[in-house]
Amino acid sequence: FNPENVKDKRMGQGASFARLLSLAWPERYLLGTATLCLFLSSATQMIVPTVFGQIISTITKTEGSDAKEELDHAVLMLVVLFVTSSLFASIRGSLFNLSGERLVARFRVRLFDSVIRQDIEFFDASQS
Repeated sequence: FNPENVKDKRMGQGASFARLLSLAWPERYLLGTATLCLFLSSATQMIVPTVFGQIISTITKTEGSDAKEELDHAVLMLVVLFVTSSLFASIRGSLFNLSGERLVARFRVRLFDSVIRQDIEFFDASQS
């Protein structure tokens, strides 16, 4: 029993991050755009508490035309943030789903090609 041989065999069979990246490489532009949309959606969501704070401080201010204009502006900013965040989140989800579906389709084609290219002995020895 040699543990080094076992280690070498496991390294060849296992999945690595580099192998995963090489398999996903054709989808790099979709994944990059989806990741950018993820960051933008998260950034807009992090601004929302600040705008809520502005709304609360505007409501607690004394009455006046300036307070109403500030409140209108803050509410408009809140709506714009929610719409922007939703837009980026939907684009992100769509792109991640599309790239995942393409990746799975490519895996299935590779698996089918691999099975088709097997010698006839493979099918005699393997039950399906």
